[in-house]
Amino acid sequence: MSKETRVVVTGVGGVTPLGPTRNKEGNNEFWRNLTAGKSAIADIKSLKGVGVFERIKGAEIHDWRLEDYLDSSKIDRKVFRRISELDKMIQFALAATKLSIDDSCLENLDEVGFYTGNAMQGIGVMEKLIMDTIQKYAVLFGEELISEISPFTGDSFDIRSFPNALKNVQGEMKAKLEELKREGIKDYKRINLFSLFKALPPTIFNFTNYAISGQIASFFKIHGPTLAVNSSCSAGSDAIGNAYNIIKNNDSDVMIAGGSDAPIAYSILSMCNKLKVISKNGVKPGDIDRDGFALGEGAGYIVLEELKHACKRNARIYSEIVAYSQSNDGYNMVALDPNGDFIKNSIYQTLKKANMSPSDIDYINPHGTSTKDCDSVESRIIQDVFGDSLEKIVVNPTKCFTGHLQAGAGAVEAIIINSIFENDFIPGTIEPTKKDGECVNYIPKSGLKKRINTALSLSMGFGGHNSVLLFKRYNE
Repeated sequence: MSKETRVVVTGVGGVTPLGPTRNKEGNNEFWRNLTAGKSAIADIKSLKGVGVFERIKGAEIHDWRLEDYLDSSKIDRKVFRRISELDKMIQFALAATKLSIDDSCLENLDEVGFYTGNAMQGIGVMEKLIMDTIQKYAVLFGEELISEISPFTGDSFDIRSFPNALKNVQGEMKAKLEELKREGIKDYKRINLFSLFKALPPTIFNFTNYAISGQIASFFKIHGPTLAVNSSCSAGSDAIGNAYNIIKNNDSDVMIAGGSDAPIAYSILSMCNKLKVISKNGVKPGDIDRDGFALGEGAGYIVLEELKHACKRNARIYSEIVAYSQSNDGYNMVALDPNGDFIKNSIYQTLKKANMSPSDIDYINPHGTSTKDCDSVESRIIQDVFGDSLEKIVVNPTKCFTGHLQAGAGAVEAIIINSIFENDFIPGTIEPTKKDGECVNYIPKSGLKKRINTALSLSMGFGGHNSVLLFKRYNE
């Protein structure tokens, strides 16, 4: 890996529950709302009529229209219709990628690479597909079919109930088919349980691991290195970190990297509710009564560029990425290792790669999910690594405003960091009503006018994934 190769950020693009980084009027709605202390977390509008979901909050993108970001008049009609029918996870990625390209003023994308983080893999479109098909069958077989097959009607999704549900449906179908036979209806032979899923093959590219990377490469005609990274909540940061390494290794001059997710779906909310990581009392980082996060949807992508390449085309430079490290706790699929040894090691490795010490860090955007364990464990990690230097470091969890965008989280937080470098202002954090003494002090909700020179982003995902990115103010 060449030590001489420097990697800078020359563009950012995000579509988030707080708004896009550039709306139709040309304004950065995301940054305006974030710095105003506005939270996107509210009642979930898209999921209705199922008990527990009426008590869970989320951060949704309302009134979504892909044509607000892609000019449909300049796109083949069939192509635009096709991409408009894709899962929102992919549509968010298309829009955010376009925003990042426009922001960086990139013109030739031929040799550009694209790395993306994935997590929930288009579960929303799969749910809709299955439920729409069930609704069609219900017309023939009776409304009781829906309650029999749907695992989403209870307070919490339990995969163990699904086989029994299918058996019940099979019995229901068999009785109905016998009835149709007696009535002389001939088409019944084409009806069986598995035909419920007959529409899956044409839509398979909504929920494959390469769904986003393939669709982006095809739409924007990208021919450089492409990769889909699936490391849960760390995926967006890992995509950026691996794209950084691609440039450091001189395998590409320009990479677009980030993550996208649309996790507000019955099954995902049910799973998170069962795991007791979803808040029902409001997202309260560092509060003794905190009870979890709110799922959010959206995407964030940044343009990474080799410094000489960026300077040659007079690109605006937001910041420089100087190091990236990752690790795995090897402890639990959901819970953090209470000792936090491996995320600590990743932080130390990142500082070492950048030839920095803990006292050189000005700002930390932590994972900050507001679950009981995450905030406590992460605070201990930060205290152990930074010690007395913590007095001058601004710690700024932002998921209390944006929601937890899963694979998009680390990428949107990278956009926040680069916006701080650009504006010399740090957005605030929702202040705890009852401060938990185990948690570090966070920045007040009003935010802070401050010029920073270094910023650390921490991401910790299900499956034990840990990621650390280090940015610094660009100096020639």
